[in-house]
Amino acid sequence: VILLIILLLLFVGVGEFNMQINLVLSAAIAILIFSCIGYKIVANERITNRLFRKFGRLNGIIIDVRTALRRFTNNKKVFALTLFYSIVWWSLESLPLYLILRALSDVKVSFTITMLALLIANITKVIPITPTSIGVYELVLATTLKAYGIGWDIGLSAALIDHSIKIIYVLVVGRDR
Repeated sequence: VILLIILLLLFVGVGEFNMQINLVLSAAIAILIFSCIGYKIVANERITNRLFRKFGRLNGIIIDVRTALRRFTNNKKVFALTLFYSIVWWSLESLPLYLILRALSDVKVSFTITMLALLIANITKVIPITPTSIGVYELVLATTLKAYGIGWDIGLSAALIDHSIKIIYVLVVGRDR
């Protein structure tokens, strides 16, 4: 039902605003579809046993993920807290990029668009092609921002500054293992 509503919303809107709505909804649909497919694969014991039985360690990880997903989906309080913390985390993650864009450009970009652009760029980090996705992250982020009216030079500069800050922070402070 949700997917059908999103697909119907793709045809609503006029002009350039319609392009922005289409991009946002297309990204939402892609994320929703991949999430549903991933959830179905992990949640179905028959599928995971058949796919991963030859890979013992990977099968153990899938079983752990399946157990966590069941706990997560069965407990409404945990689900609500996770959703709340995710929104707070993504807001804090997007704030530096938003401030960098405001500092570099006169073009007003909304915080929501900044969050969406960052979400799309971070998807490229799931399977890094280069170390820390250097280059790929910047290209995707600048391209997404360009779709929302931010100039290529401003988008690429903001992406480079944002990614550099995050990499330098991890190098200096380190990360907990």
